Amino acid sequence: MEPNTVRIRPSMTMKKMSVKPKEKPIIDTNFHIRELDVYCGIYYSWANMRREGETASKYFNGDQWHQRILQSDGTYIREDQYIVNQGKIPLKQNLIKSTIRTLEGQFRTDTSKSVVVARTPERAKESEMLSNALQCCMDTINNVKDLDARALEEFLISGLAIQRISWEYIPELKQRDIVVRNINRNSVFFNGDIEDIRGKDIRIVGRLIDSTLDELIVNYGTTVGREADLKTIYHYADQDYYNALEANQPEHHFHRDFYVPTDIHMCRVIEIWEKKLVKRMEVHDWMDGTKFWTDWTQKDLETANRLRVAEYKKLGVPSADVPIMEGELQKVEKWFYTYYTPWGHILREGETPFNHGSHPYIILPYPLLDGKIIGLASDLIDAQRQVNRLLILQDMILSSSVKNTLIVDKGSMDGQTKENIGNDFKQVGGVVVVDLQGGKNTAPFELKGAIGNLGIPEMIQLYIRMLQDVSGVHPAMQGQQAPSGTSGRLFDAQIMQSNLNSKDIMDTFTGLFRRSRDLKVLQTIQQFWDSPRMLAISGKNYADTAQLYDPEQVKDVEFDLVIGTTADSPVYRAVIEDTLKELVMKGLIDLKTFLANTTMPYGQKMLEDINKAETQAQTNPQQAVATVAQSAQDANVGGSQQVVEAVQQGIKE
Repeated sequence: MEPNTVRIRPSMTMKKMSVKPKEKPIIDTNFHIRELDVYCGIYYSWANMRREGETASKYFNGDQWHQRILQSDGTYIREDQYIVNQGKIPLKQNLIKSTIRTLEGQFRTDTSKSVVVARTPERAKESEMLSNALQCCMDTINNVKDLDARALEEFLISGLAIQRISWEYIPELKQRDIVVRNINRNSVFFNGDIEDIRGKDIRIVGRLIDSTLDELIVNYGTTVGREADLKTIYHYADQDYYNALEANQPEHHFHRDFYVPTDIHMCRVIEIWEKKLVKRMEVHDWMDGTKFWTDWTQKDLETANRLRVAEYKKLGVPSADVPIMEGELQKVEKWFYTYYTPWGHILREGETPFNHGSHPYIILPYPLLDGKIIGLASDLIDAQRQVNRLLILQDMILSSSVKNTLIVDKGSMDGQTKENIGNDFKQVGGVVVVDLQGGKNTAPFELKGAIGNLGIPEMIQLYIRMLQDVSGVHPAMQGQQAPSGTSGRLFDAQIMQSNLNSKDIMDTFTGLFRRSRDLKVLQTIQQFWDSPRMLAISGKNYADTAQLYDPEQVKDVEFDLVIGTTADSPVYRAVIEDTLKELVMKGLIDLKTFLANTTMPYGQKMLEDINKAETQAQTNPQQAVATVAQSAQDANVGGSQQVVEAVQQGIKE
């Protein structure tokens, strides 16, 4: 008898047959303080990186005189206060922010997006469906364009971009879905010996989470007993915490303790993802030829095979003809997660629930040369400080120089006060009375001081040019007006060349970071989108069948992900429209093909009306022509008569 003549539930796994284990109690005697001390050491090993990021972030946000200097009395004082004590004004001109804002503007003008490419040609429709599902998840659900702009800002400031992908309930949508979040760099840590910018050698990823007691109970208090345990552990957390919260303190974002939350009314949870060596069995199921990994033992495999043989035996299949499963135990590395309290209790633990087999974080450290993580803003600080110093120096010289001081001989005042003489001197047509008899007295005269040219404006321009050269953001890239006499070709060349300095850091983010993130999101879509859904996406450049996401069609699709340029910008749309019109005029395509591919708003409606008219033509040709004519007039299409004639010709044929 052929083994495939009878089909029973394939791959009966032990997980399906076993009972779901009960959650462990939170309060026990097995505290994991030693493990937490190891993770605490890893967190503080990145203190220098966080400190440099803090400095760059403060310069970006305008706090450019925050550093403390040592005074002669042995005390420290902020630079801006020291400048004020010297009788000066701590002036600043934030060139770092304008530079980074320009790069963010360049990123927002980028129209590229991720496109799924199936590895086999016959799965082209499924790959288009996955591309639309990815676009729906990223644009409609998560507004990833705005998230990426803020992640790029963080990347340019500190050299570290971090996002997290999770599957959770979204109250606004009233459903569970994929959520993408930007994560603060000051709360994340990972093993410090990384060398691969792609994150392939990351073994530990951790995050400090501060939440309210209510949020903690929702996430970890799944039973009444666990809720009571949480309230016992976090007994200090005030239920009425809203009345005790401090005002917004930016410093709290930078200075964090591993065990104690900045706000004592919050509950600290320490999330750890770690790669561990475990024994796993690779099973080959001869029923359908599939291979999968499982935590079975050899005894579990034998039990599963006996159950399968027994099921087939009831249907009259001999034991020798039953396709069984073969397995081999191997040592492999798997990702595991653990959620700790600061006292070592374990709130939740287990193997990664994601089919991609990794952690949910996307981490991009830059440039990672000799383990260094530093952003573009740090390279601009010295030039920014010099510009600020020169501005203060110029202001000090102007404020202390002689400015049209009036000199009056005391013997010539003739009973007038200096205030009277000053008022008359400033008035238009004012008269100052002076007694010049005997030539003993001297008339008032104006003392003008000439300010020496110290070259300060030239020095300021020099440091501004240095900042532009380091960042690669030149006036042409910022859209500033070109000097008179500059040709258009030269100006375009300046814009292209100005991108070279920043091309590496921008391409690293837009290419490596976004592609890694989108790939992980797509794998999560395949895992958790388990029911058909209509995809809310913009544009007309997709097949009708790809608008409906069918998990059964795409769950086994092997694909590659590429970053491709799409027709989302006005320039691309204009090129496409011109090409389509030219093909229509030359007779290379018909009207229906044009309407199916055009991005014009009336294209889809007219195509539907023409298809309807062709159906009506068999019974009422005149009504069909009238329908198309009305559609062309409603859409305000130029040359609507030509459209009607084209439809009439199609009906006759």
